[in-house]
Amino acid sequence: MLEEAGRNHVKWGYLGKTSCLIATDDEASNTLVWLTYWKNLDHLQAFARGDAHHAGWDWYNSVAKKYPYIGIGHEMYSVPKGHWENIYCNLRPFGMGQTKHYDYSKELVEGEDEDNRLVSPLIAAKGATWKSMISRMGRVE
Repeated sequence: MLEEAGRNHVKWGYLGKTSCLIATDDEASNTLVWLTYWKNLDHLQAFARGDAHHAGWDWYNSVAKKYPYIGIGHEMYSVPKGHWENIYCNLRPFGMGQTKHYDYSKELVEGEDEDNRLVSPLIAAKGATWKSMISRMGRVE
């Protein structure tokens, strides 16, 4: 499914995903999780109604009875702009820090692919504006 989301990221509003996260705190099983990031709920819902997602469900439904220890699920959170932050100090970017988004103010040279507008959300947090979480999120202290 995520290969389709990546190939057609503009259509689906797909921003990226984390590496596999493995929870091993349960003695009986392992849990594998990938966090995915989407531009908005409309894009995510369109993807969920698309062929790739239906193929994933079809696969799961075909093996669920034979392999009752395989489960799937999702959690979805919609967070308004200015209500989240991620900080990475001496650490490789993870999660939202790995995503890319389009900067439509960036001019394209003739023949350039739209993906040349993809930029990282990471910025250097230097100066007074960046001194606290409240100011970094654009709020008044």
